[in-house]
Amino acid sequence: MPVQVSEVTHNNKGHFYRIAIDIAKEGAEVWDLTPYFKGRVGDDNFGLQIVWYYQGRLMDVTNKTPYIKGNVGHYSFDEKKNLQMAPDADVATSHGKPSDCQANGQATYYFPQQMFPTDGIFKGFIGLEDENQNLTGVDIWFRVLPGVAKMGHACDVYVDVLDKTIADFKEKIRQQSIDFDAALQLELQKEKDLIQQKLDAAGDAMDEDTAVLKKLAAAVGAVQAQIDAKNIVTHQQFDDLSKEIVKIATETFTQPKAVASLNELQTAYPTGSEGVFVTTDTNHYYVWQDNSWHDCGEFFTEGIADGSIHLQKFDSSLQGAFTPDVTEVNIKLNNGFLNVKDNQVHSNKEVTQNSEGRYSDDIPVTPGEEYFVHGQSFWSGSLVVFRNNNGIVDFYPKNTLDHTVHTLRVVVPRDANTMVINTDSYTVPRAFKITAYNTFEQVVQNLGFLLDKKKLNFQDFGIQKTSQYGFWSHKDGAFHPLTPNDTNADIAYQPIKVSPLEVYRITGCSAWDARLYTIIDAQGNVISSYPDQEDQFKSIQTTVVMPANAAFLEINEVLPGATTKVEKATSVVSSGELSGMKWCAIGDSWTTIHADKGQGYVNDVAKELGIVADNAGGSGTGYMTKYKTEPFYQRKVSSDANVYTIFGSFNDAYNAKFRFGQSGDTGTDTFWGAIKATVDNIYSTNFDAQIGIIAPGPWGAINPHLDKNAKMSSLATFEDSTIGDMTIVEFAEKYVQTLHDFAKENSLPFLDLYHHSNLRPWDSNFINKYYHGSYDTDTTHPNAAAFTKFIAPKVAAFIKKIV
Repeated sequence: MPVQVSEVTHNNKGHFYRIAIDIAKEGAEVWDLTPYFKGRVGDDNFGLQIVWYYQGRLMDVTNKTPYIKGNVGHYSFDEKKNLQMAPDADVATSHGKPSDCQANGQATYYFPQQMFPTDGIFKGFIGLEDENQNLTGVDIWFRVLPGVAKMGHACDVYVDVLDKTIADFKEKIRQQSIDFDAALQLELQKEKDLIQQKLDAAGDAMDEDTAVLKKLAAAVGAVQAQIDAKNIVTHQQFDDLSKEIVKIATETFTQPKAVASLNELQTAYPTGSEGVFVTTDTNHYYVWQDNSWHDCGEFFTEGIADGSIHLQKFDSSLQGAFTPDVTEVNIKLNNGFLNVKDNQVHSNKEVTQNSEGRYSDDIPVTPGEEYFVHGQSFWSGSLVVFRNNNGIVDFYPKNTLDHTVHTLRVVVPRDANTMVINTDSYTVPRAFKITAYNTFEQVVQNLGFLLDKKKLNFQDFGIQKTSQYGFWSHKDGAFHPLTPNDTNADIAYQPIKVSPLEVYRITGCSAWDARLYTIIDAQGNVISSYPDQEDQFKSIQTTVVMPANAAFLEINEVLPGATTKVEKATSVVSSGELSGMKWCAIGDSWTTIHADKGQGYVNDVAKELGIVADNAGGSGTGYMTKYKTEPFYQRKVSSDANVYTIFGSFNDAYNAKFRFGQSGDTGTDTFWGAIKATVDNIYSTNFDAQIGIIAPGPWGAINPHLDKNAKMSSLATFEDSTIGDMTIVEFAEKYVQTLHDFAKENSLPFLDLYHHSNLRPWDSNFINKYYHGSYDTDTTHPNAAAFTKFIAPKVAAFIKKIV
């Protein structure tokens, strides 16, 4: 079974690209890193960012060192497709710096130049080293070719037959060439030395010299005979062979052409054609050989990155796991039809029938795009016709006299640049371009708040009328134009693009076939409508949850002067005791990190109090300290919150510029001044703000149970030597006391979680239960259970006292 191949397509907005690696993940995985791994031969210190996980949870990699070690050089594969390094492969090692490891599992690796050799491969280990030189990580491999780089981890290397053949052949030829060159040079040197000896010996007989020269000629001749007999492949021959293999792989193996069936292939190319053809009904591939099409078995490929594999090639059970995201294509119709037999537009008068044909303008398309097209073929005008400047490329259905209504999923063929849609006068054609596929699991996660709640907040969605007079039919979902009538409004609104499980509240009216709403899927098929039966000109309101296959919501209005409104559910109406109030939570990673279950104390408090929470946390920050987010005194906060809490941990304890300062300080170069600036910033945003200050909870590295002699200098280097000379226990006590004194002086409520949190990061049993979650050596961040049990109740009670 082929190894999974993943593709990365984003540009990451100018930052390092990141890949996620779970050190506990089982199974094999290979990524084609070409879209963002731009290493070339000779590159030095190329940066690649990896986000480390353990069993799906972010690891704490701070204070660790990125580490790379492995063999680099030529390679081949054994019978089990295991990668084997050549005997002359070198050892390459790279140590990063602790500063290369950041919060949230992020580590940047700089690959030294030795890892990008000519025609080489790197196989080894990538991971993290702690201060005790303990290693954790995964095995990886990657290779660098002109323009292509691949990297895999924790797996056996996967190669297809062609790749394995090239690699094995190349290594064997290289080794044989080395052996041959060495043997030849040795033989020539021996003979050269012997000739020189003979020339130096003036008294030697000429017949002896002649014999030596004959021996040399015989030796060289024997080597040439081996070359002529194909027993040895020269470098030039190997280069030519490599070029030929690449040419075949480029033109044939990596670019198969898709056809619907073997019958279609035989009909289209009765005398054969170059290349490989894959039939989408059986997924077998065929080549033309000995005047017939040969079945070469089921087609497998790594080529997902080029967009050549589409959803319709998957098993039907797998297709059901995806919901297509589509946009509707504007279709402008003309009288007549495009005849697929001669690529000419024909008049309706040329055929005898009751219906008349219509055809669309040329719709620009790009090879590889997917469309749903709904309509009916008109005589020799097939429903979908793909063409370019040279004529028709392909068309569907193939039976040109097929007059049934179809909904086709089509993929734009390689050489096409336009699409034309034929239909009859009774059928409204529609086309939907597939822009992406979403898993249903993603949809459920996005709207999971609906699963256990009933009362929702709705927001006016805003709807736009169509330019034509008419209505959306609940029978076929299509727009049906009407003649303007002063009695009936018969106004339709532009279709609303929806997603599964979204909730809408719709107010309006209904009559005849113009129901209040109709829901269609990505193919234009009607899923449901409301009311279920004709409802004569009554004003109605209903709430509807979009089904799993919903794509568009179509709204009608049939009463003059009617109020038609569409509202979308945006949140759950809180039922807690502080319902209707808003809380802004300012903090660091304890506030912004969502622990190991997708939530932190902010979520717990909001749920308990029924308060709307604005999470203004920033990992790694403090009153004075900036990481990826502004320090507290520069933090952007809500202007309409009722209550604000400032909950910093001990990130300031690692700030080289840290100074405590004293009452009266106003500059942000001292701790006291930074606290004042933080409070002033909130008041400048919201003059009536209610503010509370929360002292940090204990850390494994900063708590009352540490060695009383442990100095702050062991944590960081400080510009103020008096800070470095303080013990960690003394520093923590003064840090908390300064917060308390500031709060008291400025009439602010204060919550001391350093002394009163019940957290015990010095107790190994407590750590195992209430810290191990995201990473099993983290004694800094409590897990979700700890936040819920020890932190959230205290913060909730504190907020209730403030307001």
